[in-house]
Amino acid sequence: MKFVNDVFLNGKKVCGVLSRMESQGDTFKLVIGVGVNLNTHPDLVTATSVLVETGLRLSVAEFTESLTLHLVYFLDKLETEGFQGEVYRFIATQMYLLGD
Repeated sequence: MKFVNDVFLNGKKVCGVLSRMESQGDTFKLVIGVGVNLNTHPDLVTATSVLVETGLRLSVAEFTESLTLHLVYFLDKLETEGFQGEVYRFIATQMYLLGD
C-alpha cells in the first residue's frame, strides 16, 4: 500500500513523487524522486505550476533548498513523535482525495 504520489495545488497537479525503500541487512535507504512544475505553463486543464499559481519564479536551487529543509524537519518529527504526531496531522489536513 502506498500514498497517492501526485501533489495538487488548487485542484491541479503540480508535482509527482516517486519513492522506494531499499534494505540490506539492518540498513534501510529511502530513495525519493520529485518532479515539480516550477516555472512552466503546462496543460492548464489538468496541471499547473508554482509560477502560474503564485506568480513566483523560483530557481531550482531555491526550491531544492526549501524542500530539503522541510523534509529534514518532518523526518525529524517523524523520528521523535512517530506517525501519529505532527506529521500525521499535517498530512491529514492536506489530503486532496481523502476518503475517495
